[in-house]
Amino acid sequence: MRVVLIDDERLALEHLGKKLGEIAGVEVIGKYSDPHTGVKEIKNEQPDAVFLDIEMPGGNGLDLAKEIKQSIPNVKIIFTTAYREYAVDAFEVSADDYLLKPIMKERLIKTINRLFGTNEKSGNSSNKIMVCCFHKLHFKMDKKKK
Repeated sequence: MRVVLIDDERLALEHLGKKLGEIAGVEVIGKYSDPHTGVKEIKNEQPDAVFLDIEMPGGNGLDLAKEIKQSIPNVKIIFTTAYREYAVDAFEVSADDYLLKPIMKERLIKTINRLFGTNEKSGNSSNKIMVCCFHKLHFKMDKKKK
């Protein structure tokens, strides 16, 4: 899953990027502190998901989400904010999730699992091995997509 992050707070941007980078199958393809540059790059990169702050100087995340969805209708929008009061507005613009800062890795894993259909507790994709013993011994490996 390819993701882009937009947040005007550089420290929050780096923290979120680090946490997402620890989850198998997640590739952070862009981190932007300027919302307008981020939206422009999103249109070029076509990510699977965008983690978007709401309160930013020079751009409101709710308005940016509408613009992003117009360009890439299937992209998942996950709002990341310190403000609870925007939750209803966020879901009115088709938010896929709403995360309150500081964001914990466990909460990110839950979001990724829910949005992209994985079911891993650790967020790490792993291959499952089965031993089948009907008439003869053979092994099967169930490979999951990242």
